[in-house]
Amino acid sequence: MKGRKLAILKDEDGDFVRVYSPYSPMFVEYLKANVPAVDREPVFRETHDGRKRFSHWKVNRIYLNDIVKLMNDFWPNEDIESDLVEDSDWIDEMFRVIPDNKVDFVYRALAQCLHPDVGGDEELMKRLNIAYQRRKSE
Repeated sequence: MKGRKLAILKDEDGDFVRVYSPYSPMFVEYLKANVPAVDREPVFRETHDGRKRFSHWKVNRIYLNDIVKLMNDFWPNEDIESDLVEDSDWIDEMFRVIPDNKVDFVYRALAQCLHPDVGGDEELMKRLNIAYQRRKSE
């Protein structure tokens, strides 16, 4: 990959992240197809000669997992730089407070929703499995 690195960085507006990538018309089309216009905005910077040049996208945080997946699909061998600190994981927090006799029940109920075979998110399912195994080994 020439030029720009992949990056997802904090934005001053906490609801959005800044998305940097090499220019790819196909990536832009997929981004537009997967993130509604109200939740994305191109950002331009002024060059030394006064012209405006595209800099990056601002994308609502709710699409963060979609953007990461999209970037990994387009640039599978590239690392994505990020300054986002992982918030406390809700899955870990949930398993922390669930009574012992309900852990298996809650795991099965969430797995039925989160499993990729039923339209769930692969990354969330992985996180669920890790948190479940962690709780079971306590």
